[in-house]
Parts: sequence; C-alpha cells; structure tokens
Amino acid sequence: MPGIKLIGVLLVAICCGGICFEARRRDAERLARVDGFLRLLAFIRSEIDCFLTPQSRIFSKCDVRMLYDCGWQGGEPPRDFSGLLSSVRGGLDPRVREQLMLFSSSLGKSFREEQLRSCDGCIEALRKLHEELEAELPRKRRASLSLGICAAAAAAVILF
Repeated sequence: MPGIKLIGVLLVAICCGGICFEARRRDAERLARVDGFLRLLAFIRSEIDCFLTPQSRIFSKCDVRMLYDCGWQGGEPPRDFSGLLSSVRGGLDPRVREQLMLFSSSLGKSFREEQLRSCDGCIEALRKLHEELEAELPRKRRASLSLGICAAAAAAVILF
C-alpha cells in the first residue's frame, strides 16, 4: 500500500511540475509574440514609408516566418492586419491585443503621414508593453514555481 501512495505522490508532483513549466512556456510565448508584432509593424511601416504599399499587398510581401512569430497558425496567409489578429487565438496579452486592434482599425484608412504616425504610436506602445511584460516575467516564473511546489507538497501531505 505505501508503494501505491508513493506512485500517487510522484504522479501529482510530476503533474504540478508540468503545469509550472507550461505556465513558464506560455509567458515566454506571449513575450515572443510581442517581439513578432514589433518586427511586423516595423516592416509595415517601411512598406508604407518607402513604397506606399497598400495593406492588401503588404501581407503578400511579408515573410511567412514573420507571420508565424506573430502567432499565425498557418493556412492561407491573412490579407490584412485584422485577419491576422483574428487568426491569432491565444498567447497574446489582452493589453497587447487591445493596442493592436486600435492600430488595425486605423491602418489603410488615412494618408501616408497619418499611417506612419499610427505605426510609430503603436510601435512605441508595444515597446512599453514589452518592457512591462519582460519586467513581470521573473515574478511570474517564481510564482508558478512556488505554486507548483506548494501543490505537490500539499498533495504529498494529503496522500500520507
């Protein structure tokens, strides 16, 4: 009977450890997606600034790897920014998604200078959010590790 309890404790500890590592992976993925969107916004800005490329052609010129870095799941490439945002299911901080939605609503609906200002404003806002998320990352990692260890310890106490 003690062997079965030991196996139960090990299984609970492994599950709690998995939850901890999954939380860490998800937090790192959120930060990586912000990096991907920053690169995409810089690309969009350069296309508008240098070539006056319309939004529909920007995404056809965009590298597929850049879209994957933003969280695109594959399939037919998006035709516009809002299409990309709708294909990105999870992995985006709500504050980042809100900022990108505001940018999406203004992209392609004004003159070149206004679009460039919109790009610059969104890039600046995303950089600030990136810094905040990066500053929160160590605290979140410690919290997820602590919760995993506490849950495993509590399960061990309950089983014995």
